Amino acid sequence: MAVPSAPTIRVVSTGNGVLQVRITSVPNATSYKLYRDTFSPATTLLASGVTALVTYHAATAGVLYWMRAKATNADGDSAFGPEVTIRAGDADTAENPSVALKIARKLITLGRLS
Repeated sequence: MAVPSAPTIRVVSTGNGVLQVRITSVPNATSYKLYRDTFSPATTLLASGVTALVTYHAATAGVLYWMRAKATNADGDSAFGPEVTIRAGDADTAENPSVALKIARKLITLGRLS
């Protein structure tokens, strides 16, 4: 088995001090590592041994978080996937699903997520 390729992540929801991101699955990966920081590049390991969906419960409303992931298996870790920036919301996204995220240094504002 070869070292897996780098995964990408996307925002699922943000609000009330909670961030949810989904890590895209990549071939040969057995689990993933998610990194986050309040600066770029994200280097603080938030979770390891995780699969698809990760929920971070200690997010501070209004704070911008940089996140990126690695895929892993018995042969080692992938390179980092692209970094994504997520501004923690202060309203539940089921009621107000606006998320600001920054991918590859471009700021994109999304309205309703579906």
